[in-house]
Formats: sequence, structure tokens, C-alpha cells
Amino acid sequence: MTTVRAGSKGEAPRLLEAAGVAVLELDYESGWQDAIELGRLGEKAGVRVQYRGHESIAVNLLAALVAGLMRPKTTFRQRNLYCQFECCAQRA
Repeated sequence: MTTVRAGSKGEAPRLLEAAGVAVLELDYESGWQDAIELGRLGEKAGVRVQYRGHESIAVNLLAALVAGLMRPKTTFRQRNLYCQFECCAQRA
């Protein structure tokens, strides 16, 4: 059983019907509006439907922060970055 990501409302019903799906994440701007309707469809299919508007990411190294910010963002979610290193002591 896997977790899959729907990038649009049109993609979500197809993923709900796919074999082996345990969780469907709604990862698009209006996903919160569709969560109830798709959640009911998901219950019938035995799939949990969820929408998360943000995600928290802890970063331990400046190099990891720079590398992460250089990669394209593949999700609609807002990212809250928590730097777990001394920012002032680092050179960029």
C-alpha cells in the first residue's frame, strides 16, 4: 500500500481507483475545497484522502539548505524551514 499525490481534481478519482493505494494527498491550490467530496469517494474505495497546505522541514547544515532551495519545488505546499544551525557563524 502506497501514498500517491494528486496534482489536480481531475487526477484524484483515477488515483482513488488505482490498485495498492492507501493514502491520496491532494497537492493543488483548491485541494482543501475538494477534500470532503474526495474523502467520501476515498472511504468507499478504502483510501484515506488528505490535504496539507504546508509542511515543516528541519535543516541541519547550510549546504543542505542551499541544495534544497536550488531544487525546483515539486509540491504546492508552503514550506516552513527550520534552520538547526547557527546562521550567523556560517559563510554562504
